[in-house]
Amino acid sequence: MKIHDTGKGLKSVKDDLEAVLRKIEGWHQGSIAGFLISYRDRDGVRHEISWDGKEAAAGAAIAAGNGGAGGVAVAAGPAVANSLQSLQ
Repeated sequence: MKIHDTGKGLKSVKDDLEAVLRKIEGWHQGSIAGFLISYRDRDGVRHEISWDGKEAAAGAAIAAGNGGAGGVAVAAGPAVANSLQSLQ
């Protein structure tokens, strides 16, 4: 799963990562803890995400073209997300 920071929220995805992942789990109606998750920051740099269902951590930048399938465009902040492209 790929998460794209739209830059439209009050916080970046990285700064509100756990809330973003909980919101995605709500859309998915189940855990995404076993998914390969990455996010692209506002500068276009992709990072791998570690998520156990309770705590999240963003890893170092990863090479372009790596990561899971599907994409979720996210504006972090009070609404946490403003656009869901797909969950795969």
